[in-house]
Amino acid sequence: MTDVTKLNWSRWYRDPSRWPHRASNRLFLAEAVLRIAPLLIFPWDDIFVAGTMADEQPFLPEALDAFDEEGNPRPKVHAAWAPVLLAYLSAAEFTSRSMQWQDPDAWLAAHRYDPASGGVVFDEAQAYTSGTDVSFEHWETAFLQAAEINDLRKAGMICMPLLARAVADMAIAGDVRTIARPINGGEEVELKPEQWLVDDASYRLASCGLDLENPFDVDATPTHLIFIDLKGFDEHVALYAGRHMISLIEEGITPDEFGIKSPSKKALYPTLVAKAYPLMKAHVQAHPQEYHRSVLRQIVEVELGRVSDGVFEAARDLLKVDYPHITDGGAPVGTARRRVTNITPKLGIIEGGKP
Repeated sequence: MTDVTKLNWSRWYRDPSRWPHRASNRLFLAEAVLRIAPLLIFPWDDIFVAGTMADEQPFLPEALDAFDEEGNPRPKVHAAWAPVLLAYLSAAEFTSRSMQWQDPDAWLAAHRYDPASGGVVFDEAQAYTSGTDVSFEHWETAFLQAAEINDLRKAGMICMPLLARAVADMAIAGDVRTIARPINGGEEVELKPEQWLVDDASYRLASCGLDLENPFDVDATPTHLIFIDLKGFDEHVALYAGRHMISLIEEGITPDEFGIKSPSKKALYPTLVAKAYPLMKAHVQAHPQEYHRSVLRQIVEVELGRVSDGVFEAARDLLKVDYPHITDGGAPVGTARRRVTNITPKLGIIEGGKP
């Protein structure tokens, strides 16, 4: 599987102004991914994508574990962890940051031009501390910074493969049309569903492209950028997300519970009918005698989740055009008729079902 932390997510996801021009009926792949994510994942933040690339930060104890209630250092914790913390966020760097926030003039005065490096450096003599004499504020800043970056990295490692799976699943099912366009422009080529049959499409999401001659080579330099047809996109994304939502927090809140809006049920109605009908048809083709409502509804709801009676009956009406026998009230075609009993002779029917 693709190691998403090694992919370059910054090129297309850091700055939308760098996205390529597109036709009004197309979405650039990065744009589509950021449109899918809030419906699929809670809580979502676009910074998760770039955070996927972050280096793993050191584990640090919380400041409350490194200091007692009076704010005094706990010697054992400082002896074990202060060197790690200072290697991660030095006293000079922390002091420079604090001065920049609190006293910009002092911050400017404490920096000088370094001809050797050609950059501006902080005069470490201005640092508030040295060695292992670390303040509570310094410790807390380092801990929160490392924890935030690690959380973003972890979120990206979870989310990006899920989003890649979502795009691939919908493309394979034919729910969305994906189009490849040569880099710098040229004639578009529609990608076939089977061209998304990959173990992990994360590398395509990162590059937003593929080598059309070697579409399954994860190391190939892309020759084409990937776009998605807008027709039906929002509706199919809403249906997909409804069955695959995840929560990144212990409370388990999902996008729909938080109030993330997707197309209304009325807007989804024709899409649901269009998806339910071929599911029914495929089942009846394979099992001509299993066409009763309970069976067909189960077939549909396994794939689509619960659907309304209106959606189900509309799809079944389409099926009746192809298979009129499903309206037969008796036993399924090809089986023996049920024996009719206890019917009054006035109707011309006697025990055994014979007139």
